[in-house]
Amino acid sequence: MAALVVQPSPTAAVQLTFPDSQSHSLPPNSTPAPQAPSDMEITSHVERNPLLDRLLILRMAATKYLGGVEAVFNYQQLERAFPRLAEHSEENLRSAHEQINDFMKKQSLVQFEAILDKRNLPKKLEELLEMCEDAERRLHEGRETQGGSLKQSSISPKIATLAAVCPKKRAEIEILRARKAQIRLENESLMASVKERHSALKKREEIGRTLMKALDERDRTLPNASLKSTIELAEELAFGAPAAV
Repeated sequence: MAALVVQPSPTAAVQLTFPDSQSHSLPPNSTPAPQAPSDMEITSHVERNPLLDRLLILRMAATKYLGGVEAVFNYQQLERAFPRLAEHSEENLRSAHEQINDFMKKQSLVQFEAILDKRNLPKKLEELLEMCEDAERRLHEGRETQGGSLKQSSISPKIATLAAVCPKKRAEIEILRARKAQIRLENESLMASVKERHSALKKREEIGRTLMKALDERDRTLPNASLKSTIELAEELAFGAPAAV
């Protein structure tokens, strides 16, 4: 256990304790933090597998990222944050800085491995690697079958794309044409209904004008006619019944 003791004044004392990196234990059933791959290991792996292991790339990226975090969290920043500790206990502050960095790296890599295991990425990446190798093998076998060179297609990529797209576009055009014909029929039906209603309104207007004209004529000829006889005349003109004057 490392301890930092600072005495800013003769009567006061501050003690900070940090857990030793050696005493920190990993959670139960956890995977030990993997070490960063060395250049020799990477070179050996590339020679063994030209496609390179995706899992190794992920671990290298994680290690590189942690290296960047370590570069940001340097001793100078910690010294600026705790100037009095740096002045009175520089050795202990440096030890605390190393312990914090070591703790962050170990815990981050442990959590990274836990995420890989939870999502089953090692197996998925291995399957992807096998698919790539199988595709490369099939390509190599195809070249050997055709005398060392693949037969070049005489169809350009543009024509091949149009050949795949045109049938779909043609089907869409037919659907739009059918929809257009349906809308045209609906519009014709609506226009016929509007014309019919307009004709009925004009007919009613004519009947109304004829009725008003007849009523005016009756009022002039029969000024003393009763209200009942006027209503009867209106009904006769409206329904075509013979008028009884």
